Amino acid sequence: MRAVVIGGGFGGLASAAFLAKKGYDVVLVERGCRLGGRSASVEVGGYKAEIGPTWYLMDDVIDKVFQELGGRRYQVVDLEPSMVFVDGRYGRLEVGRDLPQRLEELERGAGDKFVEMMREAARLYRAVVDNMLFKKYDSWLDLLSAAKAGPGLARYLRSFGSYVEARFRHPLIRRLLEYDGMFVGSPPWELPALYGLLLNYSVFVRGVKAPRGGFGAVAENLAELGARHGAQFKTCTAAKRIEVGSGRVLGVHTQAGFLKADVVVANADYKLVEDMLPPRFRSYDESYWRGLRMAPSAYMAVLAGGRWEGPPHVVYISSWEEHLNALVGRGGMPDAPSFYVHIPTAVEDGWAPPGRSSMFLLVPSPPGVSYWPRGLAEKLASMAVGGEVKTLVEYPSRFFCDRHGAYLCTALGPRHTLRQTALGRPLMKSRRVEGLYYVGQYTHPGIGVPSVLASAYILARYYV
Repeated sequence: MRAVVIGGGFGGLASAAFLAKKGYDVVLVERGCRLGGRSASVEVGGYKAEIGPTWYLMDDVIDKVFQELGGRRYQVVDLEPSMVFVDGRYGRLEVGRDLPQRLEELERGAGDKFVEMMREAARLYRAVVDNMLFKKYDSWLDLLSAAKAGPGLARYLRSFGSYVEARFRHPLIRRLLEYDGMFVGSPPWELPALYGLLLNYSVFVRGVKAPRGGFGAVAENLAELGARHGAQFKTCTAAKRIEVGSGRVLGVHTQAGFLKADVVVANADYKLVEDMLPPRFRSYDESYWRGLRMAPSAYMAVLAGGRWEGPPHVVYISSWEEHLNALVGRGGMPDAPSFYVHIPTAVEDGWAPPGRSSMFLLVPSPPGVSYWPRGLAEKLASMAVGGEVKTLVEYPSRFFCDRHGAYLCTALGPRHTLRQTALGRPLMKSRRVEGLYYVGQYTHPGIGVPSVLASAYILARYYV
């Protein structure tokens, strides 16, 4: 049996490895000239940073996938403290294991409430990871069967904003617990409490970790495992068209020629791959895509600065309601947007000249916003880490269209709203072409490296 995998991101690399392990003759094609998909490193003048995923969370999920494939070889570092959280109006918190005590200092009783909230989140995490995350969803019966294994989940379908605000008064605590909504593109008033609790538990209890060598090391490990099982990788090779005959996939036309296939797995932008099919074979029409609520795009930059001695993650809230409203199309971007800075040199030696730091800055923005004021990156990064910083390279939101073919230049695909989860996301199995499957952030389980890897696991276990 022959399989072609389109796209060399984490989902594609894991899918290629799983399929090869099962005995398929696998070829992965990647239009870029490197593997890793949206995970990429940039090196300018001795400064190195990553412009893709930087948060290593849910390590148990990642390890499950690697164990199935043969084990991981890269090292993982615990971060303590893991992050600095700043709200320009309400204050600053360094987030570590003593977080309950720090919250108690801000609001009487908040420490105990947080501990109880995380106990609740721990129960949900185990129910979801053990019974739902690694399951397929082709029908409502699939979903109902999985949900029965996690009794009481329906109570957490209310908004996460209402859940948090019922427990905490101090605005800095509320912002800390809700900030993920800013960066995954689902505001607290529409993010289900279930997701918010899972995110909080992953960050504040299981803890943020860092892979030595960055996420590039994770991609390299996946490629090595795939090659060990016999998968072939063709970079600088764009897929152009998917050939279909009698309702079955026949292969993929690439810029290097035609590749026959009994199975095709797409890890590229979902709509981009759908457009490689004749219209009658597409699972979703244009009206479907127009109706989806998409996660944000982003303005990104790589910068150089003085030596930073703090944690590698800094989240800075300059604005809140105005920025969130802009992300969901209810207004323009604020003059002082909220942002995130990753300083990899807090973990990685040799990623900057001695006594210096490299930095990656990200500002969530509505899809299509491409203009940013000159000097914005330096201004924001300096607010976060202090001192003088210099922009080395900038990436407006068009980057996600130009580099990845992303629909509406989104950085994360569909938002995680209640209606756009599980069966509400584009399905893993094509509705109209036998042998065509999709993995990655668009489909179940969703956004983030652990979820994308889980989608490859689901593909191998249930579909092929």
